[in-house]
Amino acid sequence: MANKSDLLDGLVELLLEELPPVTVQASWLEQLTGLAHALREVARRHPATFPQLLQLPAGTPAARRVRAGVHQVLRAAEVADEHLERLERILTSAALGLAAGEVSARFAGHSRRALDEDFRALAILVEAGIQPFRTGNGESRP
Repeated sequence: MANKSDLLDGLVELLLEELPPVTVQASWLEQLTGLAHALREVARRHPATFPQLLQLPAGTPAARRVRAGVHQVLRAAEVADEHLERLERILTSAALGLAAGEVSARFAGHSRRALDEDFRALAILVEAGIQPFRTGNGESRP
């Protein structure tokens, strides 16, 4: 490692390598929900370093693998290609934000049960929110 930036990229890489790869054995919603729960578990295991995922560009090989996996899942959900990158950014940011909030002081006053409900609500929002961007729904939004 040449410098601090390389060190931080390596740290992000290690965190993301803990995420399971996308599988075709589950529905698209189960896959996205599984990714959110996996991010949450990584955050719990590494609460001090997890926020780095929100502070650095997602350019490492593991970040590209995760991004490509989310694109694959969105394609399975019949999301139009022109919306893949935007929806991936929104979905991963929401999951990362909830997970980071859980291991930081931000949600310290909330019970584990309330945070579990938040993650379930995220899945409901994702399922409803993706519908307008699906190719099978007539016109997809820009």
